Amino acid sequence: FGKYSVYVENGKKNINIDPIDYAKKMEHLGAGELNLNSIDREGTGQGFDSILIKKISNLISIPLVVSGGARHIQDFYQIVESANLTAVAAGNLFVYYGKHKAVLITYPKIELDEIFKEYDER
Repeated sequence: FGKYSVYVENGKKNINIDPIDYAKKMEHLGAGELNLNSIDREGTGQGFDSILIKKISNLISIPLVVSGGARHIQDFYQIVESANLTAVAAGNLFVYYGKHKAVLITYPKIELDEIFKEYDER
């Protein structure tokens, strides 16, 4: 309904907490890293939830890993460029192939190391 909420237990249980508040709380309690998975975008190929990711990455100082929604390698570029991230993850992007989404383990035609080479210096 246009609001964010944190789900736990593999997305089965809504704990009715805003992810931004939850991220700040987890950092305060001593978390060393956060993994943010936008489960509503998981497997959709709609791209990462850049609005939520930017808000959280700007508020915490611990490493942030994001996933959920990647469709193209360009999605990695866009989210890394716009937010302070430690890592970006994807699944379907590397498993499903073609217009019929055939199951085929695929790899980008370019080396991922080359994509993020310029970010290693940060």
